[in-house]
Amino acid sequence: MRLNKINLKVLAVLFVLLVCSQLPAQQPKTKESPSQSIQITQQILCKKGELDAQKDIREQDLGYYFYGRPSPRFNTWMRIMRETYPLKIKGGGDIISEEGVCYNQIIHQKLKEKYGPDVITIITSKLDSLYAAGLGDRHPEYKGGEKALLNYIYCNIPDSLLSHNPKEIPQVVYKITITKEGEVENNGMIHSNAHSKGRPKYGHQADIILADLPKWIPGIENKQNVGFKVYYLPFKFDLRMKHKHCLLID
Repeated sequence: MRLNKINLKVLAVLFVLLVCSQLPAQQPKTKESPSQSIQITQQILCKKGELDAQKDIREQDLGYYFYGRPSPRFNTWMRIMRETYPLKIKGGGDIISEEGVCYNQIIHQKLKEKYGPDVITIITSKLDSLYAAGLGDRHPEYKGGEKALLNYIYCNIPDSLLSHNPKEIPQVVYKITITKEGEVENNGMIHSNAHSKGRPKYGHQADIILADLPKWIPGIENKQNVGFKVYYLPFKFDLRMKHKHCLLID
């Protein structure tokens, strides 16, 4: 009786092994590589952009992804695009997405069908003409540029206030506004380092320089002079800076 039980157990094990051997072998799952995953994601985003563009075309509500690093010239280009063609802002910035690229490709084609093949050339020509006339967006600028500004500042700091020790340089930073007329408005000191704190003579000298600072070329936005309120001007009371910048300007 005991032998029969053992034989039955052996037969059961053999039966299980036989059944398992006849089952189809499972293929191991292949893992997608990072590059394949990125490619699939880009394809999905591209398709999303294409479908979105086709929807906007059907609804006659065209948009555009305005890609580029923010700057006065970029802002001017974007405004001319929207003034020339009826485009809403879909997105943009300095990080390009696959969705936006594929959306723009379809919108480009639609614009060419409606306005002709030179849609981008027209914008570039308008942009260049606007800047040639001095009416493109721009930040305020000191006449002669940064070189002339540094020359003015350091030529007007007395040697008695300048440090000879490069490890102990007094420094103050001022916030200024350039009005739409190009006047300089002193908004006060916003920072002073350890070598200038408690020593008002450095701030006093910066105040004198700012009070006498010549007019700037004002900023322009949308063809009009505008005030600019976030300009920060550092004053380093460093003898080496005077030797470097207080030179004759050609």
